[in-house]
Amino acid sequence: MRPQTSILLVSDQTETAGIWRYVLEQQDLSCRVVSHDMLERDTVFWDLAIIDLYSTDAKPLWACRSLHEQCSAPILLIWDAREESAVLSAYEAGAAEVLFHPVSPRLLIAKVGAWLRHASIFPMSAPEILRRNKLELNPETRTLTLPDKQAVRLSALELRLTYALMQQPQRVLSWEALLAHVWGHDGADMAQLKNLVYRLRRKIEPNPSQPQYIQTVAGQGYCFSG
Repeated sequence: MRPQTSILLVSDQTETAGIWRYVLEQQDLSCRVVSHDMLERDTVFWDLAIIDLYSTDAKPLWACRSLHEQCSAPILLIWDAREESAVLSAYEAGAAEVLFHPVSPRLLIAKVGAWLRHASIFPMSAPEILRRNKLELNPETRTLTLPDKQAVRLSALELRLTYALMQQPQRVLSWEALLAHVWGHDGADMAQLKNLVYRLRRKIEPNPSQPQYIQTVAGQGYCFSG
Protein backbone atom coordinates (compact mmCIF):
# COMPACT_ATOMS: atom_id res chain seq x y z
CA MET A 1 0.00 0.00 0.00
CA ARG A 2 1.42 3.38 -0.99
CA PRO A 3 1.92 6.04 1.70
CA GLN A 4 -0.58 8.87 1.64
CA THR A 5 0.69 11.97 -0.13
CA SER A 6 1.63 14.64 2.42
CA ILE A 7 1.01 18.36 1.90
CA LEU A 8 2.49 21.08 4.11
CA LEU A 9 0.30 24.19 4.31
CA VAL A 10 1.87 27.36 5.69
CA SER A 11 -0.84 29.79 6.77
CA ASP A 12 -1.46 32.28 9.57
CA GLN A 13 -5.20 32.49 8.79
CA THR A 14 -7.02 29.82 10.80
CA GLU A 15 -10.25 30.02 8.81
CA THR A 16 -8.56 29.93 5.41
CA ALA A 17 -6.23 27.14 6.48
CA GLY A 18 -9.24 25.11 7.60
CA ILE A 19 -10.88 25.50 4.20
CA TRP A 20 -7.75 24.50 2.29
CA ARG A 21 -7.16 21.56 4.59
CA TYR A 22 -10.71 20.31 4.05
CA VAL A 23 -10.37 20.70 0.26
CA LEU A 24 -7.08 18.80 0.19
CA GLU A 25 -8.23 16.01 2.48
CA GLN A 26 -11.28 15.50 0.26
CA GLN A 27 -8.75 14.49 -2.40
CA ASP A 28 -7.23 11.90 -0.04
CA LEU A 29 -4.22 14.12 0.62
CA SER A 30 -2.75 14.35 4.10
CA CYS A 31 -2.43 18.01 5.09
CA ARG A 32 -0.38 19.48 7.94
CA VAL A 33 -0.91 23.16 8.78
CA VAL A 34 1.82 25.30 10.34
CA SER A 35 2.20 29.03 10.88
CA HIS A 36 5.17 30.80 9.28
CA ASP A 37 6.93 31.24 12.64
CA MET A 38 6.89 27.46 13.22
CA LEU A 39 8.77 26.55 10.04
CA GLU A 40 12.20 26.32 11.60
CA ARG A 41 10.88 23.83 14.15
CA ASP A 42 8.84 21.77 11.72
CA THR A 43 10.61 18.66 10.45
CA VAL A 44 7.66 16.79 8.96
CA PHE A 45 8.09 14.99 5.65
CA TRP A 46 6.04 16.40 2.80
CA ASP A 47 5.58 15.89 -0.94
CA LEU A 48 4.45 19.44 -1.73
CA ALA A 49 4.18 22.71 0.20
CA ILE A 50 1.64 25.53 -0.12
CA ILE A 51 2.30 28.99 1.30
CA ASP A 52 -0.75 31.22 1.76
CA LEU A 53 0.09 34.14 4.02
CA TYR A 54 -2.00 37.05 2.66
CA SER A 55 0.99 39.38 2.73
CA THR A 56 2.94 41.50 0.28
CA ASP A 57 5.93 41.93 2.59
CA ALA A 58 9.01 39.72 2.89
CA LYS A 59 7.31 37.08 5.05
CA PRO A 60 6.20 34.83 2.15
CA LEU A 61 9.64 35.06 0.57
CA TRP A 62 11.26 34.12 3.87
CA ALA A 63 8.93 31.13 4.14
CA CYS A 64 9.84 30.08 0.59
CA ARG A 65 13.55 30.22 1.30
CA SER A 66 13.15 28.35 4.58
CA LEU A 67 11.18 25.53 2.95
CA HIS A 68 13.48 25.39 -0.07
CA GLU A 69 16.45 24.82 2.24
CA GLN A 70 14.66 21.98 4.05
CA CYS A 71 13.27 20.05 1.09
CA SER A 72 13.27 19.97 -2.70
CA ALA A 73 9.52 19.31 -2.90
CA PRO A 74 7.54 21.77 -5.08
CA ILE A 75 6.41 24.96 -3.33
CA LEU A 76 3.24 26.76 -4.42
CA LEU A 77 3.08 30.37 -3.24
CA ILE A 78 -0.26 32.16 -3.05
CA TRP A 79 0.08 35.88 -2.39
CA ASP A 80 -0.95 39.41 -3.31
CA ALA A 81 2.18 40.92 -4.84
CA ARG A 82 1.60 40.97 -8.60
CA GLU A 83 4.50 43.15 -9.74
CA GLU A 84 6.96 41.38 -12.02
CA SER A 85 9.88 42.08 -9.69
CA ALA A 86 7.99 40.52 -6.76
CA VAL A 87 7.08 37.42 -8.76
CA LEU A 88 10.69 37.01 -9.91
CA SER A 89 11.80 37.30 -6.28
CA ALA A 90 9.38 34.53 -5.36
CA TYR A 91 10.84 32.19 -7.96
CA GLU A 92 14.36 33.08 -6.86
CA ALA A 93 13.33 32.23 -3.28
CA GLY A 94 12.36 28.72 -4.34
CA ALA A 95 8.71 28.84 -5.41
CA ALA A 96 7.79 26.33 -8.11
CA GLU A 97 4.72 28.39 -9.05
CA VAL A 98 3.11 31.65 -7.93
CA LEU A 99 -0.68 32.01 -7.72
CA PHE A 100 -2.60 35.16 -6.90
CA HIS A 101 -5.55 35.71 -4.59
CA PRO A 102 -8.29 34.79 -4.94
CA VAL A 103 -7.65 31.14 -5.80
CA SER A 104 -10.59 28.79 -6.25
CA PRO A 105 -10.48 25.32 -4.64
CA ARG A 106 -10.80 23.84 -8.12
CA LEU A 107 -7.74 25.67 -9.39
CA LEU A 108 -5.70 24.82 -6.31
CA ILE A 109 -6.48 21.11 -6.62
CA ALA A 110 -5.59 21.21 -10.33
CA LYS A 111 -2.25 22.89 -9.58
CA VAL A 112 -1.47 20.50 -6.72
CA GLY A 113 -2.27 17.51 -8.92
CA ALA A 114 -0.12 18.81 -11.75
CA TRP A 115 2.91 19.37 -9.52
CA LEU A 116 2.52 16.04 -7.78
CA ARG A 117 2.48 14.33 -11.17
CA HIS A 118 5.52 16.35 -12.18
CA ALA A 119 7.35 15.24 -9.03
CA SER A 120 6.14 11.65 -9.35
CA ILE A 121 8.85 9.20 -8.40
CA PHE A 122 7.88 6.02 -10.18
CA PRO A 123 5.19 4.70 -12.52
CA MET A 124 2.21 2.86 -11.04
CA SER A 125 4.19 -0.37 -11.19
CA ALA A 126 6.82 0.44 -8.58
CA PRO A 127 10.38 -0.88 -8.86
CA GLU A 128 11.57 -3.75 -6.72
CA ILE A 129 13.04 -3.48 -3.25
CA LEU A 130 16.80 -2.94 -3.42
CA ARG A 131 19.23 -4.47 -0.92
CA ARG A 132 22.80 -3.24 -0.93
CA ASN A 133 25.51 -3.14 1.73
CA LYS A 134 23.06 -4.06 4.54
CA LEU A 135 20.68 -1.31 3.39
CA GLU A 136 17.16 -2.03 2.16
CA LEU A 137 15.31 0.51 0.02
CA ASN A 138 11.56 0.05 -0.28
CA PRO A 139 10.02 2.35 -2.93
CA GLU A 140 6.45 1.45 -1.87
CA THR A 141 6.91 2.78 1.67
CA ARG A 142 9.61 5.33 0.76
CA THR A 143 11.87 3.99 3.49
CA LEU A 144 15.53 3.07 3.69
CA THR A 145 16.27 0.52 6.41
CA LEU A 146 19.75 0.98 7.86
CA PRO A 147 22.02 -1.79 9.24
CA ASP A 148 20.76 -1.06 12.78
CA LYS A 149 17.21 -1.80 11.49
CA GLN A 150 16.16 1.84 11.76
CA ALA A 151 13.77 2.73 8.91
CA VAL A 152 14.39 6.24 7.59
CA ARG A 153 11.59 7.99 5.69
CA LEU A 154 12.77 9.63 2.46
CA SER A 155 11.32 12.55 0.58
CA ALA A 156 10.27 12.09 -3.05
CA LEU A 157 13.53 13.42 -4.46
CA GLU A 158 15.66 11.66 -1.85
CA LEU A 159 14.05 8.36 -2.85
CA ARG A 160 14.62 9.01 -6.53
CA LEU A 161 18.30 9.83 -5.96
CA THR A 162 18.86 6.87 -3.63
CA TYR A 163 17.22 4.41 -6.02
CA ALA A 164 19.32 5.62 -8.95
CA LEU A 165 22.55 5.21 -6.98
CA MET A 166 21.70 1.89 -5.31
CA GLN A 167 20.50 0.39 -8.57
CA GLN A 168 24.04 0.61 -9.96
CA PRO A 169 26.46 0.21 -7.05
CA GLN A 170 30.08 1.21 -7.62
CA ARG A 171 29.14 2.92 -10.87
CA VAL A 172 29.78 6.65 -11.07
CA LEU A 173 26.68 8.54 -12.16
CA SER A 174 27.40 11.95 -13.63
CA TRP A 175 25.84 15.10 -12.22
CA GLU A 176 23.99 15.61 -15.50
CA ALA A 177 22.53 12.09 -15.42
CA LEU A 178 21.39 12.49 -11.82
CA LEU A 179 19.84 15.90 -12.48
CA ALA A 180 17.87 14.45 -15.38
CA HIS A 181 16.82 11.36 -13.42
CA VAL A 182 15.80 13.12 -10.21
CA TRP A 183 14.21 16.29 -11.55
CA GLY A 184 13.28 15.20 -15.07
CA HIS A 185 13.88 17.06 -18.30
CA ASP A 186 12.79 20.38 -16.78
CA GLY A 187 15.97 20.02 -14.80
CA ALA A 188 17.49 21.70 -11.79
CA ASP A 189 21.00 22.87 -11.02
CA MET A 190 24.12 21.65 -9.28
CA ALA A 191 23.33 23.59 -6.11
CA GLN A 192 20.03 21.73 -5.73
CA LEU A 193 21.71 18.36 -6.34
CA LYS A 194 24.43 19.07 -3.79
CA ASN A 195 21.84 20.23 -1.28
CA LEU A 196 19.85 17.02 -1.85
CA VAL A 197 22.94 14.85 -1.36
CA TYR A 198 23.80 16.81 1.79
CA ARG A 199 20.35 16.25 3.31
CA LEU A 200 20.34 12.57 2.33
CA ARG A 201 23.74 11.98 3.91
CA ARG A 202 22.55 13.57 7.14
CA LYS A 203 19.70 11.07 7.21
CA ILE A 204 21.49 7.83 6.37
CA GLU A 205 25.24 8.15 6.93
CA PRO A 206 26.78 7.17 10.30
CA ASN A 207 29.16 10.12 9.82
CA PRO A 208 27.88 12.56 7.12
CA SER A 209 31.24 14.34 6.94
CA GLN A 210 32.89 11.03 6.01
CA PRO A 211 30.20 9.31 3.93
CA GLN A 212 30.19 5.55 3.81
CA TYR A 213 27.43 4.98 1.25
CA ILE A 214 27.18 7.98 -1.09
CA GLN A 215 30.65 8.79 -2.41
CA THR A 216 31.65 11.95 -4.26
CA VAL A 217 33.85 11.31 -7.28
CA ALA A 218 35.72 14.53 -7.92
CA GLY A 219 35.00 16.09 -11.30
CA GLN A 220 32.52 13.34 -12.26
CA GLY A 221 29.54 12.78 -9.98
CA TYR A 222 28.41 10.39 -7.25
CA CYS A 223 28.39 6.64 -6.72
CA PHE A 224 26.95 4.22 -4.18
CA SER A 225 29.45 2.11 -2.29
CA GLY A 226 27.78 -1.20 -1.66
